[in-house]
Amino acid sequence: MIHRFLVLILYVWICTNTFAQEEVRGVVNNFYEVLDIRQDDCRVKVTLDRQVSETVGQKMVLIQMKGAVIDTSNTASFGHIVDLGNAGNFEIVMIDSVASHCYWISGLLRSYDVTGKVQSVSMPSYQSVVLLDTIIQNPWDGTVGGVFALEVAETLFIETPIDVSGMGFRGGSISNNPNGGCGLGSPDYYYPLDLPGNAWPA
Repeated sequence: MIHRFLVLILYVWICTNTFAQEEVRGVVNNFYEVLDIRQDDCRVKVTLDRQVSETVGQKMVLIQMKGAVIDTSNTASFGHIVDLGNAGNFEIVMIDSVASHCYWISGLLRSYDVTGKVQSVSMPSYQSVVLLDTIIQNPWDGTVGGVFALEVAETLFIETPIDVSGMGFRGGSISNNPNGGCGLGSPDYYYPLDLPGNAWPA
């Protein structure tokens, strides 16, 4: 089963007031792999894989990209989701304090398991903004990417296509039957991707 997934988060509040528009080009978000999430006194500490560029008061998207459990039996049920776990959980949090590779937040609404590829994505906030040129985003690389997020309080002007084609979950690897028999004589529901010899076993 091939899954392709991209998260596009745009928060826009439309008001009648007029403000000067800020112009934005290129990459909008910073991406961090989340290594640990734990309660730290009365707050939650989020540990990342590198130095935090954001400051107190800025917003981040926490999102778990994987973690579902599938049926791995060699039956017609192979690939069916047995337990979704925390896969797909996400929320917007605000940084209370920051130090080196960590930031703290007041709390969480959902649960996360860092073994399921949790990432933290910066979500810049604007009063009114004009998106110019191609908005280049990081494709999902198996650890981070595949998310485009920003917050706009007043007016969002999109002067360029937001092209995120092929930047979501990557497709599965392809393995052709080595003997070219299109699976004839190979009745199992799955086989290892790399097998020795010139045919899948019967």
